Amino acid sequence: MNHKVQVSSAPLNWSVYDSNDDGTIDISDPIADFESQFSGGPDSACPAAMDFNADGRRDISDPMAALGFLFLGAPPSPLGTACRNFPGCPAGRGCP
Repeated sequence: MNHKVQVSSAPLNWSVYDSNDDGTIDISDPIADFESQFSGGPDSACPAAMDFNADGRRDISDPMAALGFLFLGAPPSPLGTACRNFPGCPAGRGCP
């Protein structure tokens, strides 16, 4: 009996909620997200990474949850705070 196992690792291409691709999650990310969603500002190069609360929607709750994490001791994103693979997104500055 022969078994073939294929192991692959998708590249880690974007930091969770790094809206402005500066390699870190900070106050500039929820600000950029607010601007994108409500003021006609540019969208993130990786919109899939902007669902901070991982509820499957990108809305006002994402920058609010990010602000809570950054300043009020709220939990981090369920997606984590590091680089992940987001299909269709370019390589971000904060990821290897």
